[in-house]
Amino acid sequence: MMNVRYGQLDDTERIMALLSKVWADDYVPHLWTEWVQQPECGIVLVAECEGSIVGTCYVDFMANDTCWFQAMRVHPGYRRLGVGTELTKVCLQEAKARGKHAAYLGIEADNSASANMTIKQGFVKLLDFRRLITKLPPCEILSPRQTMWRQATEGDIAAMLRICNTTMAPGPIFACWQWEPLSHDALERNIRHETLWVWGSLGEIRVWAGFENHKPEYHLFSPSGAVQDIKAALDDLLDFIQGPDEVALKFWIHNESPVITYLKTIGFIEEDGYTIWEYNLNSQLIAH
Repeated sequence: MMNVRYGQLDDTERIMALLSKVWADDYVPHLWTEWVQQPECGIVLVAECEGSIVGTCYVDFMANDTCWFQAMRVHPGYRRLGVGTELTKVCLQEAKARGKHAAYLGIEADNSASANMTIKQGFVKLLDFRRLITKLPPCEILSPRQTMWRQATEGDIAAMLRICNTTMAPGPIFACWQWEPLSHDALERNIRHETLWVWGSLGEIRVWAGFENHKPEYHLFSPSGAVQDIKAALDDLLDFIQGPDEVALKFWIHNESPVITYLKTIGFIEEDGYTIWEYNLNSQLIAH
């Protein structure tokens, strides 16, 4: 008999033991207790079977009554036994009970098992992202590097919205592996979480994007701006991050972006893909 309930701090030791069996270098152990301690920001769930914790996941509250499902982790000994399905079902029930209108999640493009489960639960695929990578060899730094990139602030929001209204840039926000519809509140939320960066001269923002610095690995997510500006911003970033040690830049970009061709001409190689899925909590019935 499986039981899904809210996660508690008392579960931490058993959760960490479970997570250690899933994969190395996982981000979830670093955030799980923080999530539990901030119920106003999201919902932590755990699945129990015969007294043992066999799974966990997190529902992150986003702007405009939307949410993001993440951190689905199932004990290797209990996979394909319906743990993920049950956790997802309860996530949907909890999100709807809190007045959320839509739920989103992301799946690696080659994870057919998760994709099939997601389809069965009633999610619809919204779009595909490609992930490309380039590695920059060490180089000698003769003078301090300068860049036109900087972290976004709330004062940038009007310009960021204007970029999306005047270019062919994709409207939604994709940052820190999360996707959500574009809005003033959504930009404000991501800026508060320090996941968005802008590029341009003072007072003239021309590109904005999700950005993560996990040196020696950097991640750039779905830049918004004119194509020529995105190319210039990318060249600037590559020049800025190169240094005495080898670094890598992973670039996440919409499947149909014209920038992909340029990326390949400057040495980027395709790694894999990432798919975004949506569940409309207003119109779909949730299984019980």
